[in-house]
Amino acid sequence: MIKKHGAAALKGKEVDHKVPLAAGGSTGMSNLTILSRKANRKKQPKRK
Repeated sequence: MIKKHGAAALKGKEVDHKVPLAAGGSTGMSNLTILSRKANRKKQPKRK
């Protein structure tokens, strides 16, 4: 993602899997997206 978008574009952001790896998603570029940290953490399932 750094090579594609640059380090400045990722500052304060996180790379997210559109389809989680646990649900059969891949690590390919087509399954990755850039989200703000707040949005990415809100999307994550609550853990015990």
